[in-house]
Amino acid sequence: MKNLKSLIGGLCLMTLMSCGGNQTETAAATETADEGANGTIETIMSRRSIRKYKDQPVERELLEQIAVCSMNAPSARNEQSWEVRFVDNAETLETIKNLAAEGADAEKAAEIKDSFRGGPVVAFVAYTKEDRWSSFNCGLLVENMMLAAKSLGLGSVCLGIPARFINESPKADEIRSILKLSPNYELTVCVTMGYPDEAPESRGRDESRVTFID
Repeated sequence: MKNLKSLIGGLCLMTLMSCGGNQTETAAATETADEGANGTIETIMSRRSIRKYKDQPVERELLEQIAVCSMNAPSARNEQSWEVRFVDNAETLETIKNLAAEGADAEKAAEIKDSFRGGPVVAFVAYTKEDRWSSFNCGLLVENMMLAAKSLGLGSVCLGIPARFINESPKADEIRSILKLSPNYELTVCVTMGYPDEAPESRGRDESRVTFID
């Protein structure tokens, strides 16, 4: 598969040629692409799952921007069949963790609390079984959310385990009440966010899973 810079350069070249751009413009656009000037692609390629965060609150203004970007994800028939609850209050998060762990032995309780990865913000994402595409829609929303977070200098990680712990908890209804979820919605994933305290390397991708068919 072509490397990223070559691919970007080729796309710019084809775009300018189709628009009648001259050779000077084409060369300049290709050079700019090779320098990695496409911010969207840079964000996608540099995003990592972050599991260690600084003890630093996230400004509400940033979260509001992330929320807007999230809800602007595409969804089947534009049904927007998701519910998202951002929790950035430390006491509320601690209450949710404690409720999810209630009734578990000490080892299991510690595992449940640690499953949120210690970020100062958690976005709880819920789907409805009444829409067959709801979980798919939530996936699109979460990707927008994580890319927006990255573009604003935040780290994030998408987690299914804490959502499962909450759904299976004897205190699930109480947690749902705190999150003000509609009766027909159930948690599918949680997205932890915050200022990253690690910079993990890419774990690589299996390019053999994607190919072009002529």
